[in-house]
Amino acid sequence: MRPVLGNPGLKTLYQWHSQNFHPVALYAPQILSNPKDADGYRCGPFPLWLHDIGHIFWGNMLSETQREYIFTTYIPALRSLKNIAETFGDESSIVYLQEAEVKAYDFDLTVIMDYANVKTRFTTYLAHTMGKNPIYPSCIFTGNYECEAIGRAEGDTFYFLLHYGMYAAEVPNAFKKVYETLISFISIGENYRKLPIVEALQRLAKSAVTVQMLYLLTISL
Repeated sequence: MRPVLGNPGLKTLYQWHSQNFHPVALYAPQILSNPKDADGYRCGPFPLWLHDIGHIFWGNMLSETQREYIFTTYIPALRSLKNIAETFGDESSIVYLQEAEVKAYDFDLTVIMDYANVKTRFTTYLAHTMGKNPIYPSCIFTGNYECEAIGRAEGDTFYFLLHYGMYAAEVPNAFKKVYETLISFISIGENYRKLPIVEALQRLAKSAVTVQMLYLLTISL
């Protein structure tokens, strides 16, 4: 717990969370940057204080080892994937990964029932950094994603990106394990994305890695 006047901002929040501190908002009428909302909900000083106390409780629902993993492995893996997305000019994945990073270090376990099982709590938390719905929404609800052409469905580029990270030789094994975990959260198959398209995205990622390796080998000769 670290009492604070004003809004410290996301950069400071990241630093403090990595040190196992969470800011607790104190209100003063003389402060121009008093926080005025919590997770998108406008509220007064006392609800904001309670919200911060809640984050302290939620953060402690994860073990110190799990919180350390988020900062030493999980977030660096997301940033590495964002760097790959930047080389491809994949703006949608860049935004998606930036949002996922904030969710990862925010320690928002508001819906406590989702995290009641200690054995699955951490995996569930990581899955929710990707969103609480599968990347490929069911065609029962959307009517189009299952059979949409390759590259046209929401999540195709990100699915490709995860597999590119899995195949790239320069990516550390610890990061590849993160990507493997994220891939396991994605719903595919019947009523989701057609398997032939999913498999094509996997092959395309592998081919892209091979082409990149050959290019680097060529320019080094």
